[in-house]
Amino acid sequence: MDWLAMLQFAIGATTVLGVGVWLLYFTVIRPAITRQNLQSLGETSMSTPEEAQMLTAFRVLPKERKLIAIKLIEALI
Repeated sequence: MDWLAMLQFAIGATTVLGVGVWLLYFTVIRPAITRQNLQSLGETSMSTPEEAQMLTAFRVLPKERKLIAIKLIEALI
């Protein structure tokens, strides 16, 4: 038995499977979860559809831009 070849194959197979699962997660699973979360947010009982649309827009913003957007809205009110 060639232990070194078996070890190399195991490391290679693990690497290929790991990269495959990582790609699957970031290209299929994560976007589906995000869409489902945004859809469930839109289905919650809001007083107006504009509020739901605004909350959905805020959830996808990065943290720094959220803070800027909140300050702008507070300045408008």
